[in-house]
Formats: sequence, structure tokens, C-alpha cells
Amino acid sequence: MKKFLVSILFLIAIGLAVVYFFVPKHYYICYVLQKDYSKEKRVSDTWQRLKVESGLSLMQVANFLQSKKLIDDPEYFVCYVSKNKRSIKSGVYYIPPSLSIARLINILEHPQDPYIHVRLPEGYRIDQTTQKLAQYFQTSPFNNFNKERLSQIVEHPDTCKCISQFDFYREIKPTTLEGFLFPAGYDFYKDVSDLDVLKTILSMFDKQVWPQLKQAKQKIGLSSYEALKIASIVEREASKNFEERQMIADIIIRRYKNGWFLQTDAVLLYPYKDWSRTLTLADLNKGSPYNVYKHKGLPPTPICSPGISAIKAVLTPKANKYWYYLHDKSGQVHYSITFSEHAAKVNKYLR
Repeated sequence: MKKFLVSILFLIAIGLAVVYFFVPKHYYICYVLQKDYSKEKRVSDTWQRLKVESGLSLMQVANFLQSKKLIDDPEYFVCYVSKNKRSIKSGVYYIPPSLSIARLINILEHPQDPYIHVRLPEGYRIDQTTQKLAQYFQTSPFNNFNKERLSQIVEHPDTCKCISQFDFYREIKPTTLEGFLFPAGYDFYKDVSDLDVLKTILSMFDKQVWPQLKQAKQKIGLSSYEALKIASIVEREASKNFEERQMIADIIIRRYKNGWFLQTDAVLLYPYKDWSRTLTLADLNKGSPYNVYKHKGLPPTPICSPGISAIKAVLTPKANKYWYYLHDKSGQVHYSITFSEHAAKVNKYLR
């Protein structure tokens, strides 16, 4: 009996030795000890953006997670995922701090849309645009978007050296980025900084709009910056009808070239930062450089960021005989050749 027990103990000892020396640690922990590390937490103070590439093996994913300090033991991670029949998907993920392995795996099994989808409307001033961007990024768990810093740069671009990389800036040297924050759709990762957002928007303008504006001298006899200013006025003054935009663009261009007062309300409204403001007689008498009822020529800067439609309308104006226009209370446009004709329409449609 004693020999039998000794033999049993000897076999058990050999078995344990085999397990200890030849069975990989993660299999020993996972299957032999049945130890569960799934609730163990990785301590981190910040969120991370993580991109799991497609085509990676589970061990490659585990090694990648270890390099990002999200797990300690890649082999155990592989064993745990395999044992529990979990499936890691490729994609972009946002990983919160102090995350358990179980929660990490759950996140990596369910890819989500990683982008903040931004839509900048046509006709926004820079203050409206920065506010709009801040609203989009206020739900981001990262703190990389700073509205105040962005406002400072767009109002004083000479304070940021990176702006000089853009062709339009080197040629114009504008004192403000009004007119250059191109209205379009943009997709940003949630951890992007305000400066990277700005560079993306300006890059869009530089690539898609600036080459067209550089044709202004050849097409309408004006500089690129003059064309951009007029396009910003057309954006605020005209409806979305393209032919109407071309008509109004032609009227504004001719008034400017002939030394007339532009007399456009949108320009007068610009300094007040309120497009819905009701203009008064006092407003018409103020000495603001944006008061185009008292100052001839174009305003010092664009008054908003025009869309591509307004820009194309300015570069392809529709020749006409009119010098005045107005919109009645329903939004319908009415053109006039003479001031007396225009004044009669003001009394008819706006009084």
C-alpha cells in the first residue's frame, strides 16, 4: 500500500513538473489554475485613440496592446480571448482610463464611428465658425480643442507661424482669416487639436478654392482677395438661386469698378456680429470702414466665409443692365436701373 502511495505521489510530482516546465504560463493560469484576470485594471490618467489594423493575428494585436500599455501579458490576453470565444475587430477605438481587461475586450469587439462629423455652413463669420466647432467638440472626452486659442489665431493669424505654409496666406497676408474658413463637411478624430482642425480647413481652402480665385484677374479684372470679398457679400445678400447670385455679383462688381457706394446691408451689419439686427439711421451715419453707405470701395475684409457657389457666381457674373436690387419680405428679388425706380420699390415692398 505504501509503495502504491509513493508511486502516486511520484507521478503527481512528475505531472506538476511537466506543467511547470513545459506548459506555457498563460495556459497554466488560464486552464489549470482557472485564474480570472478580467477584472484587473490598467491605470491611466488619459484617454487613448487606438487603431487596430485589419489582418493582424490575435498575438499581434496583443503585442500591440502591450506596447500601448493596455495589457501586461500578451500571451495571457490571447489565452483569455480564445478561451472565452471573444473576437477582436479591426477599427479605431477610444480607450478610457482605468480600464479592466474584460471592458477592453468588450470595446474591441464593437467598432464604432470614430469621427466627429463637422458641417460648416456657408455665410458664417469667424466667430460663428469657432463657436460651431466648439459645439461639435464639447462632447469629446479629450481636452485638445481650445476655442479661445482658435479664436486668437483666426483673428490674428500672424501669431501662428504654421499659417504661413498656405499659398493664399503668403500671397495676401490677410490681417484676419475671415473668409478663409471654407464651409464644407469635415471628419475629425475626437482627439484632434484646435490647431489641426484649423489647418485642415485652411488646407481645403488652399487646394479647392484658392486656385479658382487666382483666375479672378483674368476673368473679371479683380484681385483674388477682391473677388473673395465680393463673394462673401454675395453669400449674405443673395438667395441660393445661382442665377440670382450671378446677377447680384455683376451689380456689385460694376458698382465697385465705377466708384459707386456699394450700399449693401450685409457689410454694414458685419461689425455688429448680428445678421438679424434691424439697421437704424444712426447705423447708416457711423464712420465704420464697413459702412459702405459712407465709404466707397470694398470692406477691409470679407464679411463671412462664402461657399463655392458664391465664388463661382463672382467669377462668372451674369451681365445685366441693373444697378440696384432688393429682396421683399418673402425673399423675392427685385432689380432696378435707376435710383428713383429703386426707391419706389423700397416703398412698395418694404414699407
